[in-house]
Parts: sequence; structure tokens; C-alpha cells
Amino acid sequence: MQTNSNTEEYDYIIAIIGVGGIGSAVVSELVRALHRGELLQSTKNITIWIYDSDRVSAENLAHQRFSASDVGEFKVDALARNLSEFTGPRLSIEPCAWDVRSANDMVAADLTVVGVDSHLARRVVHSCGGLWLDLRCGVDGYIALD
Repeated sequence: MQTNSNTEEYDYIIAIIGVGGIGSAVVSELVRALHRGELLQSTKNITIWIYDSDRVSAENLAHQRFSASDVGEFKVDALARNLSEFTGPRLSIEPCAWDVRSANDMVAADLTVVGVDSHLARRVVHSCGGLWLDLRCGVDGYIALD
């Protein structure tokens, strides 16, 4: 985020594509870290947009940030609800229960984090420009940051 002066405040948008094993951990830790942090105090608002069309299943409980009471619910809705105690007027989560298949499926963000195994979603994010962090580079054995 770039500012023109130390006294100006700006909105900051973060998009997380996929909230399974990787994405649910990233969102959980990010929201907890931001809710009282210096970055939040230096902005008007931070909005975290989370995208995933999957529902929580019993198989997800061992390795994703969900509980048994979340089974059957959209992952994005369960995660947003579970983190609601850390959100407020200046930090919010926007759950989007759909897949990213084109640039029109997501908002323009200051940072986009890819945590989904969809090659199509990854190509969309990589081709949109902007700052992105790909945490799902398959079996390539690396993380790509643009």
C-alpha cells in the first residue's frame, strides 16, 4: 500500500482464493494478526475477500480450520462466522461462495493469495496483474510471489 502522506488513510483489500487447508489457515492467522495491529490503525478499512464454493465436510475437520458444527455449511461462511469476534468496523471479511474462473469473479485487490488447487483460478490470478502470492504451486516445491 502506498500513501502520499503519513496522515492519509486508505482502504486495503486482500483476496484469498480457496479456504481449504492452506487458505483457512492463512485467513485465520491473518485476521487475528490484523485485528489490533499497526496496519489496521494506518488504514481506513481492511477488507478480506474469501472465495471458495466448497462446503465443509467431515473429512475437512482434521486438516482445515473448521469444526463439526460447520459441516454442510459453505467454507467461506463458516470461516467468516468463526472469525467474527476479530472483525469490526475497520476489519471485515466478505465471503464469496463461488469459484474464481475469470477476473470478473473477484474484486481488484492490493494482495491476492492463492490457496486453491485449481489451475484455472491460479492462471486467472497470475494474469490479472497486481501483487499475488501463490501458496499452491502444486508439486513444484516452491512459492511464487509476483
